[in-house]
Amino acid sequence: MTDEELRVLFQGIIAENRDHPPKSAKVLCNTCKHRQKGATTCLAFPQGIPKDILFRRAEHTKPYPGDNGIRYEKMD
Repeated sequence: MTDEELRVLFQGIIAENRDHPPKSAKVLCNTCKHRQKGATTCLAFPQGIPKDILFRRAEHTKPYPGDNGIRYEKMD
């Protein structure tokens, strides 16, 4: 995904969630060892991290549909 595509993606996500701010400004995915650097994908969600996880409406320390059995693990 190019920088421009990421920018557009995040602008869309922000616009969709203006009335539903995240629990925290810090995205838990940013500290996960499974996250793909510079992308909104990870080993659990190679097609894209669900918005509910990105915006912490769902905690990925528990099973989540489609996570391939992989959950949040803090980077070493």
